[in-house]
Amino acid sequence: MRRDAARGVVIMWPDYVCTLRNYFSPVRMRGPELPERVVVLEWRKRQKEFRQDVLLPRRVWGTEAIGQLFEYHIEAYCSVHDPKYFGNDDYEIDLDAIKGTQITLIFSDAYEKEHRRYWPLTKRDRTGEREISGMVESAEIASAEGDALVYQFVIRPWWWRATLCMNSRVFVGMDAAIPNILRNVLSKYSNDIEFRFNQGLDPRHNAFRRAFIRQAWETDWDFCMRLCEEFGYLVWFEHHDEKHVLVIADNTRGCQEQSLPYDTLEYRPEGGHHQRVHIADLSWRTSVAVEKITVTDHSYISPRLSRNSLSYRAQYSVKGEDESQTNFHGRLQSYEPAEYAQPDTYNHDGRDAEDWEADAQHLARVKLEAQRGQRKRVRGRGELSGLEIGKTFALTDHPYDNANGDYLVLACKLDIRGAPGPSELFLHYSFDASFELHPKDEPYRMPQVTERPRLRDKEYAVIVGSADFEMTIDEYNRVRIQYAWDRQGDFNGRNSIWVRVAQPWQGNQMGTVMHGRHGQQVIVDYINGDPDRPIVTAFVPDVNNMPAWKLPKNQALTGIVTRSLGRGATTNHLAFDDTLGRQQVQLASDHAKSSLSLGYITRIEGNAGRQEARGEGFELNSVKAGVLRSLGMYISTFVHGTAGGMVKEMRETVARLTQARQQHEDLSQLAARHQAQTPESGQNDVTSTIKAQNEAIRGDAQTSENMFPELSRPDIVLASAAGIATSADDSTHMASRRDHAITAGRDASVSSGRSFFVAAREAISMFAYQLGLKLVAAYGNVEIKAQNDGIDATANKDVNITSENGTIYINAKRVVITAGGSRLAVGSEGLQGFTSADFLVHAASHATDGPVSVPSHLAQIAPYPMQISCAALTGAMSSAVGPADHVLPAPPANVPAPAPAPAPATAANLLPAAGTATPFDAGTPTRFEPTLVGTPEQSGSTSAQTIPVVDTTIEPCQRTLRDIPKSTVTWDMESGNYWGVYADGSPWLDPTTKKQKFVRYAGSKGTFNIVFDAASKTITMQVIVLVVPMRVRKVDPRNPKIIDIVPYESGRDNDPRHADSFMKEPRPAKAITNLPEMKSEIEKFLNKNKYKLTIKKCPKSSENDGESSCATQVTVKFVIDFVTDAKEAHHAQVNLYPLSERADAANWGELNVQRDDKDTKWIPIPNEHVQQHETGHLFSFPDEYYDQGGAVYKEYIDKQQQIDLVLAVASPDKGMWQGIGRTTLMGPGVYTPGVKVPSYYLNRVRDWFGRQTGWDWKIIPHIEA
Repeated sequence: MRRDAARGVVIMWPDYVCTLRNYFSPVRMRGPELPERVVVLEWRKRQKEFRQDVLLPRRVWGTEAIGQLFEYHIEAYCSVHDPKYFGNDDYEIDLDAIKGTQITLIFSDAYEKEHRRYWPLTKRDRTGEREISGMVESAEIASAEGDALVYQFVIRPWWWRATLCMNSRVFVGMDAAIPNILRNVLSKYSNDIEFRFNQGLDPRHNAFRRAFIRQAWETDWDFCMRLCEEFGYLVWFEHHDEKHVLVIADNTRGCQEQSLPYDTLEYRPEGGHHQRVHIADLSWRTSVAVEKITVTDHSYISPRLSRNSLSYRAQYSVKGEDESQTNFHGRLQSYEPAEYAQPDTYNHDGRDAEDWEADAQHLARVKLEAQRGQRKRVRGRGELSGLEIGKTFALTDHPYDNANGDYLVLACKLDIRGAPGPSELFLHYSFDASFELHPKDEPYRMPQVTERPRLRDKEYAVIVGSADFEMTIDEYNRVRIQYAWDRQGDFNGRNSIWVRVAQPWQGNQMGTVMHGRHGQQVIVDYINGDPDRPIVTAFVPDVNNMPAWKLPKNQALTGIVTRSLGRGATTNHLAFDDTLGRQQVQLASDHAKSSLSLGYITRIEGNAGRQEARGEGFELNSVKAGVLRSLGMYISTFVHGTAGGMVKEMRETVARLTQARQQHEDLSQLAARHQAQTPESGQNDVTSTIKAQNEAIRGDAQTSENMFPELSRPDIVLASAAGIATSADDSTHMASRRDHAITAGRDASVSSGRSFFVAAREAISMFAYQLGLKLVAAYGNVEIKAQNDGIDATANKDVNITSENGTIYINAKRVVITAGGSRLAVGSEGLQGFTSADFLVHAASHATDGPVSVPSHLAQIAPYPMQISCAALTGAMSSAVGPADHVLPAPPANVPAPAPAPAPATAANLLPAAGTATPFDAGTPTRFEPTLVGTPEQSGSTSAQTIPVVDTTIEPCQRTLRDIPKSTVTWDMESGNYWGVYADGSPWLDPTTKKQKFVRYAGSKGTFNIVFDAASKTITMQVIVLVVPMRVRKVDPRNPKIIDIVPYESGRDNDPRHADSFMKEPRPAKAITNLPEMKSEIEKFLNKNKYKLTIKKCPKSSENDGESSCATQVTVKFVIDFVTDAKEAHHAQVNLYPLSERADAANWGELNVQRDDKDTKWIPIPNEHVQQHETGHLFSFPDEYYDQGGAVYKEYIDKQQQIDLVLAVASPDKGMWQGIGRTTLMGPGVYTPGVKVPSYYLNRVRDWFGRQTGWDWKIIPHIEA
């Protein structure tokens, strides 16, 4: 042996036998920071290099078990066998460098060497060595023995560091799959993790699926062990290839067999020498354990909290055992909570309603097997250096036959001791292993000993969601939140589940409803303290969420303030003002400055709160229209000071109305006695009506069933303790379908600034009882005519006819004057006098002459033939006035105009659009009745067209068309929501979720202008479109630069998954040069059939030999105008791209293109009418296809929201919207050369015009699909 400065120690061959063996030990230590010696063997000038450990283990002891972190202690010393060659100065042991590194213990000859058992062979198979490796947690110099230092090391797995790291975080969606959580959390400590799952790593497996899991201030190791114990996973470590691997298995089938010769162990309790490894001591125990587990949970998606509902529970019990034999009282059952309710908290996959029972049974099984796993236990000891946990072996030769069988090693305590002292030439080790076993044929789960954290304290969070919205809620009014401690969330809601919001009161479609908005700070509590069951319990202020009113200035105000969506500043509020002596309640909206104030009225303005006082009492105020609508109404100024008594108490009012009715009745009877009225033409009907109305107002007698009988019919009663005054800046119109009665206790006075007109269909009767009747005209004539009958003038005393400055003319065919038995008759036969007394004439002279005729000058009764309106004449000639319960139809509601629909739809409902009110859209659409006199000059309109019509039952009448001013209308497309399908009816699946798509088109509308010009007889429908120039560029996400400008494609460019590869961006407005051509082509196509409207049913006229007298035809014209300035008025907005592969209602292409046959370039689509199709949507046309999401007409969608394929494919009615319009513009015909625009496209225009004119119209020419 000699020392070589370059290569270390050189051992000559004669020294090999006696020296080399001193440098090798059956138990060795290896590590990257452990020192080594270099030993070179030389034989016949040939050398071979070896490395020898400096530190030799003297003792190794530790414990390893399933579900636990192993811990081994190593006691080692520095071996110096030949100080002549190896001195202490040759190496340095740096404990700081060794700490935190890996040490591998190698046990030689622990196993039999294998040659054919496995392929390929592992290092263990080739060498028969066992390894135990771990991270050095601590290193110390324990003592010194002579010149040798004794070192002690503690090794643990890499994942022991996970016990030092506490965290709080959430896992949602696919990240919340248990295998994904374990991998994500544990892999940062080491990637040597092996999953052995019988189900594979498919997170869709029930046992792996969770919508939300939280690590709640737990260490990473405790968190992962809690999940493994709860879901039934086994965790242990395996050592090989100088590393240790964390193994996670979903059952014991992931446990492998022990290496030879430990695959079968004999029981040999007696002493003596045995060649084979064996077990020296063994104890076998069995005990009583629970036999049935029932688990329970609660899901608010499928609550089981009513008497007739099924329980939300599941159970799992031992199979194959006779229950009567288990014990005297039957099976032992444990009732425990478990967490398996997954109420659509993340992705609305509906799993809670479908899979909960299988999940619950799995968790019940895990609990049962974890508890019963303690029932049978075997403990033993032996000199077993190669026994490993997590592996199985067969036990034989035990005298108790039930003890023989296959076992899984759950835990092993190893104690290895070497011969004492560093001077020994040969190191011998003793191995002592104490172990715990579990029968392999018994299911085993790790005991559930890791406690689930219980959060007793509340936490802060903020409501979050997409930046495109300011509120993100679902049908349960749930919100998404981000905790104050969250380090991973981006305040977009993607890292959150849906969390319920506790309301002060909540019930079945009743209770308080308050929505959380993004940015609001909330307090989060937990159901049963479970961190996986958060619930928002309160909203709290912070600097970004200040109280609704400035405080403490407005400390008297209590109430609710809501703010308009769209990040607006307008609000609604309900305020309770408790200012001393000035209390009020105010309900107000900033829209139209509408408010209801009760009490001491003080203006409350925004966040500033209370402003100036405005009065006392109540005020209902708005700068827009107001409506009061109820089944009866009583308005009174008779005040009940304490606001007590019945609400409809109206004694004073009923007494006054009764008195008025009595006066009406008395005076009418007096008029009848004086012959001013007759039973046929008198006030009897009026007084009867008043009496019936008064009885309805007063109501029947109060009963237990009808405690408040007043206002038994829908009357409006106005009662004043003083007077009632009305004033109108324009006109006042009072109308009663039956009787109109006015009663005055003193005088009834009418004053007119111009004229006073009275027109009655039957009779006019005026009666004055005491002071007479006067008709005085200060200027102009007083005319009294009876055009179809006579005039009777009777007086009890004198009748005076006086003309102060003119002549009195009496004109008639014959005049007869009779008085006192004498008569004077004047007529065509001459003047005749008859008297029985004297005929005395006093005159200056008397003379007679020849006959002379004098013109009679009779007044004209009717200066021209009468022509009255058809409606008026029909009413006059009818035998009865209409039914008493007839109610006129309500006009269409005035609703705001929505944005254009993203895709096709249909509409027949005509809804005026919001905007500046005109006489035609501020309520009931104007109905143009036939005029009294049918000439343009007499109608007062310079642009009126008269259509003579002959009525078949009464005399002819005239009808006139007048201008209908321009108004903005919004028409419903009449589409609906349905489950998407392909053309053959197969489900249209989302490629991401693999679920059938649900298409939503209900409520889609089109908004445009419509006007009728009577002079040209033309209806014009005009839509104004704001054009926004855009383009799509394809980019490389890794190197953001333009690769190519590509056509717009609706499906791709509206999918967020392609947002990084296909970017939409503006382009200059000057890039668009063909808007006039687009306008011309669209209008030319839509108007190509030159559709007109004409009267649907017109009577024949005898004056023109039976030809129609309603030959007038009204032209219908579609107009589209484009604007590029957003400040200009417009109805819809369209993004315009240079090219489009597939357009939609909001995104058009200047040119619509497709790939050529060789897929090398873009070419125009032949025979396409895409822009005309999308314009049809703007005019509220629906789609005539359903394939992959068309906005098909609602008649083809059944009650289950499925397409009625039979009806849609072959609609029997070709005069209505089609399910598949193979040749029509709104269907697949958009790409065919002979595309049609059927006449039923104009049906709603026809219906609108009919409502405006009061007539029925039809469309010509008639063209079907």
